[in-house]
Amino acid sequence: MQDVLSLRTLVVKILGLMLSVSSGLALGKEGPTVHIACCWANVCSQWSRRYSTELRRRELLSVAAAAGVSVAFGAPVGGVLFSYEEVSTRFPRATMIRAFFSAVVAALTLAWYDPLGTGKLTLFEVSYQNEPALLEYPLFLAMGCVGGLVGALFVKLNIQISEARKDGSAFREKVPITLEVALIALFTAITSYPSIYTRDLSSLAIHSLFCSCSSPTNGVDRLTLCEGDQEAASASLVAALLLAAAVRFAQVTVTFGTGVPCGLFVPSLYVGACLGRCLGIVAAWGNGYLHFAQRVHPGVYAMVGAASVLGGVCRVTISLVVIMFELTGGTHLILPFMIAVLAAKWVGDLFNDSIYDCCIHLRGYPYLHEPGDVTYSTRACDVMQEELHCLGVEPGPLGVLLKELREAPFKGFPVVKSEDDFSVVGYVKSKPLQKFLEDQLCQNNDDSVPVSFRGRPGAINADFLLDTSVLSVVPDTPVAQVHSIFRHMGGKLVFVTRLGQVVGIITKKHFLHCLSRSLDQEVEGLDVDQKSSEHSSYLQAYCHETSSYGLLSSPEESPDASPEVSPKTNITRASVSFIRHSLPSREFSLENMRQSAVRALKSCPVVATRSQSENPGGRKARHSAIQSISWPAEVNKGSSGRDLRKSGLHLGLPAVIGLLSGMTRCFLIWSISSFLEKLYEEGAALTLSAWEHLRWSLVCVALAVLAARLNWRVPCTASGMSEVKTILNGFVMDERLSFDVLFSRSLGLVFASAARLCLDLQGVMLHLAACWADLCYRLSSINNEATRRELISVACAAGISAAFGTPLGGVLWSYEQMSSKFTQQTLIYAFLASILADLVVDAYAQRFDAVREELQSLGARYDHLPAFVEYVVFVFLGVLGGVLGAACIFYNMLVCRARQNWGWTKWGVWGSISITLVTLCSCAISWFSPLLFRQDDALQALFASCTSRSPLAESFGICSGSVTAMHSEVAWSLCGCALLCWLELAITYDAGTPGGYFISSLLIGGCLGRGTGILVHEFGQWSQVPLPSQPGVYAMVGAAAMLAGITRVHISLVVMMFELTGALQLVVPFMVAIMTANWVGSLLTCSMDECHISLRGYPHLMSESVVFKSRAGDVMDEELDECLTCNACQISVLTKLVNQAEYGGFPVIVSEEDRALVGYVSTESLREYLQQLPVRVTMKTNPMASFQPLDDKTLDLSSLVDRTVIQIVPETRLEQVHQIFLETLGLKLVLVCSFGQLVGMITKKAFVQYLEQGEIGNMTRDPAVILEDHKKGLDEPLLP
Repeated sequence: MQDVLSLRTLVVKILGLMLSVSSGLALGKEGPTVHIACCWANVCSQWSRRYSTELRRRELLSVAAAAGVSVAFGAPVGGVLFSYEEVSTRFPRATMIRAFFSAVVAALTLAWYDPLGTGKLTLFEVSYQNEPALLEYPLFLAMGCVGGLVGALFVKLNIQISEARKDGSAFREKVPITLEVALIALFTAITSYPSIYTRDLSSLAIHSLFCSCSSPTNGVDRLTLCEGDQEAASASLVAALLLAAAVRFAQVTVTFGTGVPCGLFVPSLYVGACLGRCLGIVAAWGNGYLHFAQRVHPGVYAMVGAASVLGGVCRVTISLVVIMFELTGGTHLILPFMIAVLAAKWVGDLFNDSIYDCCIHLRGYPYLHEPGDVTYSTRACDVMQEELHCLGVEPGPLGVLLKELREAPFKGFPVVKSEDDFSVVGYVKSKPLQKFLEDQLCQNNDDSVPVSFRGRPGAINADFLLDTSVLSVVPDTPVAQVHSIFRHMGGKLVFVTRLGQVVGIITKKHFLHCLSRSLDQEVEGLDVDQKSSEHSSYLQAYCHETSSYGLLSSPEESPDASPEVSPKTNITRASVSFIRHSLPSREFSLENMRQSAVRALKSCPVVATRSQSENPGGRKARHSAIQSISWPAEVNKGSSGRDLRKSGLHLGLPAVIGLLSGMTRCFLIWSISSFLEKLYEEGAALTLSAWEHLRWSLVCVALAVLAARLNWRVPCTASGMSEVKTILNGFVMDERLSFDVLFSRSLGLVFASAARLCLDLQGVMLHLAACWADLCYRLSSINNEATRRELISVACAAGISAAFGTPLGGVLWSYEQMSSKFTQQTLIYAFLASILADLVVDAYAQRFDAVREELQSLGARYDHLPAFVEYVVFVFLGVLGGVLGAACIFYNMLVCRARQNWGWTKWGVWGSISITLVTLCSCAISWFSPLLFRQDDALQALFASCTSRSPLAESFGICSGSVTAMHSEVAWSLCGCALLCWLELAITYDAGTPGGYFISSLLIGGCLGRGTGILVHEFGQWSQVPLPSQPGVYAMVGAAAMLAGITRVHISLVVMMFELTGALQLVVPFMVAIMTANWVGSLLTCSMDECHISLRGYPHLMSESVVFKSRAGDVMDEELDECLTCNACQISVLTKLVNQAEYGGFPVIVSEEDRALVGYVSTESLREYLQQLPVRVTMKTNPMASFQPLDDKTLDLSSLVDRTVIQIVPETRLEQVHQIFLETLGLKLVLVCSFGQLVGMITKKAFVQYLEQGEIGNMTRDPAVILEDHKKGLDEPLLP
């Protein structure tokens, strides 16, 4: 679709958007702005060879989409999230970082130009400083449901109108596009004029609807919404707003999709704002009688209603929430936004798809949705194309091959060994091969020269055009796995092989064709091509006879064929390609079921059905007869269909996880507060006498030793994020999430926090939430590893939400930092869990946790964008945060490595001495400054603006009344406190007690940032250059930079920072500093969690910093001595082999002579099967067993064989192997086959070991190991 993003389209789009917006039509400019940004990206990609490949170009388009939303809304963070959630099908971390940078540059450009003249990025700024009452949340939920209904109605009506006026319709033949646009403009003008709410521009009216009557006007026209400083509440006003919403709804319904550039964001916001304001007026009236809130603001309901309707139309979640509070500045309304948007999506999905998905289907664009949107009941063999035009490795003369390439209707050919041996060699594209052969023909002028794909002497060598890295699957592979390959790996085709022989091919376009014909698209009289469906069905294996007629597909089509003579020997070949017909034999396949079921399947054209969540009772649905067959359990093992059909049962688990996480946070806050009050009341003071400090130190030592004793009972230390991250990366570590771990670490965390160590409970909350998720999984009836990891990803979001009160940041942290696979379904579940966790903390722990509210009120006072000269200081803070973060990680690794070598990492005398020394050192450091004694209060003081007269800031000496202390002595004192806290964190983290590094990192950065701000002010006075200086702003930015230098996260940390501080105008400074800190820190070391993963010897597959120069053949295990054959053997021999197995399974091949791959059998399943056999069978008769059916006396073990294992060739690039293991399929191994013969195997654990040992790639290592012998590496784990 090159014309969609061409230079011509760019020019027409810009000019058309200017005219259409100026005309006053009911449309928005935001959607077309994203299209314009993508056009620029496509034009710019043609200037660089780096973006010549399709994959690179699509990554650039994802980056452009983020920049487009950033410019359209002034929402850089929302732009990145919108590109991830709605635009891109593949969004790796590298793309996210580039999108992050692009959005920052776009936002800085917008801030420099300042089109609104306000000095701010927020388009609809409001000033609501208090969170809504708890009893208002049901109203927000109801508003979300209404928004979902309105959005679904809009989608249905707009699609019907668009279908009626599309090209070729009766309406279009009578009414040209120009006349239609003119009529719509006339209709809009006539219907908009009577009402004051529809007469003005939509953006101005939206701002009026959002504003509070008690706040300053700031140039906003209040219309008739206010009566003085009180909101108007009359029935006539409600009727006028409802009428305005109905008029604008009708206008946008007929306008969107017409022949002008138009978007629907602003009209949707307008309709929702009117409806929400009406609900707010009714709620304010009801509050006068019921008194369920201190005060009800109708403007808040208008903002929630706007988000609801837009969510109901577009069905986006997390990105819309971020865009809404970046648009409005309403950081206190994050939770209402999340509830309303989630409800709108759920309600809207009950009726139809989003407007974008419906438009894609209406226009016939090929698009592959998330695998979770479809419940599959078939396998690869049901959708593959069997009539294959193949080329041999010696295809023949140049002239014949060139002629066939020119006439070929398809884009490429599978290349096999020969016409008799269909072992896969690779795939060659038609156009590059045709161009190469034409060039050779021009040079040689001889069309009889043979062509070869294996470099035969005397032939034209075309092997460099051969793509040998095409993935292969077997006929039994679930279609859900094929879907994942196409969507996440960006592949265009896969081969279907059986015993090394190609039997079919699945192209992405053909897969979409099958999917679109089988899904219910709500089109009346949907016509399914029965003949085409039967032709590509796997049932051909049972009823279609094998034939080979050269290029002719049937004997009737062969003019030279006769019954007496084989057509294969009599037809004179006019072509070098040959057809591979249907499968010759399926007798050993798992699909050899009852013939009655096969006959029932033969007439069924459906290959997939909607899942239950996507197919309510009111919609049409076609159900495949394949669901009625009793397929073996091993067939359904790899398919997501069985689990998705039960997804409704799993919906309660994320809610339970969120509630438990919130309750755990409340318990910890209550217990720690009570503990501190009972132990030493003097500890609440900011200064202690020498005797009080000594007594306090002894109590801290006792508590720290007790915390370490509890923590050493379980195989986890520090924050536990390293263990959770490794589990989510695909490795089994069940003992790290047991109930014993949950109990010991919770109790140990209470003692460690009471000991006043330089650690926090926020980091451990994520681990505790993951333990709750694993416990819920074990208590439920679910038995699926993928679902378990999905629940753990949900728990990570809930844990961060409960720890910091940042529900949105929790979801993003789980996606960016923890999970290796994060689907749209996981996103929704994480959304729900984080909302409930935050609600529980708000409801029950508010009086114990006042720090967060105070931080938000402090950040909200910084209501202007910083000056451009200040961004130099922000970059400096980013560099400083990156360097100090890397140094902290480096020295912490040295200390931890020393503890490991000296044996101080387990309970005992030396372990107790180690904890005692660390605690005494921490107490001694806290003696030097009151800032280090109470870190939460210190953060409040550092972030404070002295004009607000903060008592804490005055007590710490940071402020003097309403005047900021701008003395260099204060700055150097703050820098000294930062260095002491840095030293304390380096020696305390992972010393043996549970605890995280979040608050300490924020404190270090806050001290450095505020000190830098004071020094900048001093420099401005000395140089007589007026430099703006707000030390509180620098403190917040410095805190974010320091935490980024340790964690190496991007967008989630930005969101967490302005959720914590409420400083929405500091989004761009946060992004600049965090991005700089990440870049600088990554040049020096890996992140804290990744270094501790390496230190403990955990297997973990990194997602970045890898440069592959090798192929699968360079790293595969070639010594496959432990292969099983299909030949019969005695049970005793098989049992002995299983007991001595070193691997987790065995490849199964045909025989020792024929190493054609049959499948893979896991050691655990084989052992369980053998243990269940009666003793009299195994000890007395010792029968024979085989992995294929032989006779009645031989045990049939074929049901244990997994035939869906992924196969690759030795030439497959390691980037593809890395992607298979990391983010696509969640597999544990891949088998390497050459010409159908098994030649090697790559397990995920072995692949990780190759990366850590540096034998391939270029990965950042554990920095402490650099000082040791290179050969030792990380072979000795820290924990048993």
